[in-house]
Amino acid sequence: RKKKNLNLVILKPGVEIDAILKSGMAVITAAGITSLEMVAREIPIGIIKVSKNQDSNFESLARKELVLPVGSRGPAGSWIINLALIEKLLLDEETRNNLKIKMHNFIDLLGADRIISKIEAK
Repeated sequence: RKKKNLNLVILKPGVEIDAILKSGMAVITAAGITSLEMVAREIPIGIIKVSKNQDSNFESLARKELVLPVGSRGPAGSWIINLALIEKLLLDEETRNNLKIKMHNFIDLLGADRIISKIEAK
């Protein structure tokens, strides 16, 4: 199999990620809050279920076809990774575009504005 020339970056906590994310084409992340932030930013993602508390996000986002469910941690702690889906996410522009279309306006990032408006209206 021919080796692909991919420009992969691993982001560490504390890094200013917004600028980096805007320049990237896809993200692979855990199925926690970060996955919702990527959906809100309409950045194509593959999600990995790392722990039990991520079941809901993992199942819901995958069922709505907003993400590609690329892996999970197995019962014995081993990783179950779908390399074919990861390759599809990274190499297939049509897949990424379809994810972006489904993500569009799914989460609007205006939650804080709505809360402040309710407080100010009282």
